[in-house]
Amino acid sequence: MNDLGISLKANNTSGEQTLYLTEQDGDYCFTLWGKYNGEPIQIDFDLIDRTVLEEMRAQIDIILDC
Repeated sequence: MNDLGISLKANNTSGEQTLYLTEQDGDYCFTLWGKYNGEPIQIDFDLIDRTVLEEMRAQIDIILDC
């Protein structure tokens, strides 16, 4: 299993959130952990496969190359 955490800060929240990307057995999942208004939150997004993750990467590359 591979795990990558990216710390994010949203202007409209009272805390810092971390977006985790986890790989397990060829499937990938984003999970957002942190606090909202002082309360802990966890949002688990649907599993995606490698093809979808590669499409996301291509979209990010397009934005960065502009």
